[in-house]
This record gives sequence, structure tokens and C-alpha cells, in this order.
Amino acid sequence: MYQVEWKCQQIVARLFHYLDERSYDRLVNLFEENGVWLRQGKELKGRAEIMAALCARSSTYIIRHVLSNFLTTSNQDEQPSAIAYMTAFGNDSGQVPIKPVEIHSPLGVFVVKCEFIQNGENYRFTRLELHPEFTFPH
Repeated sequence: MYQVEWKCQQIVARLFHYLDERSYDRLVNLFEENGVWLRQGKELKGRAEIMAALCARSSTYIIRHVLSNFLTTSNQDEQPSAIAYMTAFGNDSGQVPIKPVEIHSPLGVFVVKCEFIQNGENYRFTRLELHPEFTFPH
């Protein structure tokens, strides 16, 4: 049971790390071929749509996602699912960022809902949802 929870937590952490580092090829491969990502209010269906949305991001945008309160929500006989909170911090000055980047507030706090399928020893997303819970003035 704990191994499943750990693997699910790791795939979520890996997804946001890949997003922050712009490792889009690695990120889309965390999804099943027909996996769905509800991102910024739009449902992206399949790896090609997810990749297209990621490639449209500004090249000068720097963002970091901080995960917390990860909880596996499925029963032992179900496909794994989980919920977590995520705080996003970002800045787009229109120029390549020089670190450390100054920000005035987080972008927001989100509820992250995940559904997974086991693929051999690994897990992949079948569905990932990001729901804004709190926003901050910019």
C-alpha cells in the first residue's frame, strides 16, 4: 500500500518538476496516450494536445510549483487516485530570467486531483485536474 502511495506522489512531483524545467517530452510521457489534463480551465486530451499547450508557454516565463498535503484517496481494490495542494510562484518579465527572481505574491493555491493507472512497475496519469482555490493580486 505505501509503495503505491509513494509512486503516486513521485509521479505528481515529477510532473511539476518537468513543467518547471520545461522538460515537456518527459512530462507528456507521464500520461497515458489518451490521458486528460484539466489545466487553466481547459481540458487537454491526449499527449499531443498537452504538448501543444506546453509549447505555447512564454519562453521568458519562470514558474515553480510547490506540492503539499498529498493524500492517496483510492481504496485498495480501485485504480489509484490522489489529491494534493499546490502553490505556484511565477514571473514573466519578457526577458530571460536572472535568478533569484523577485515576485510579490504567489500566483495561487490549487487543489490537484489525480487518477492513475498502473503500467508495469510504474504509474501514469489517466486524469489530472488543477482547480484554483485561492488567487492573489498581482
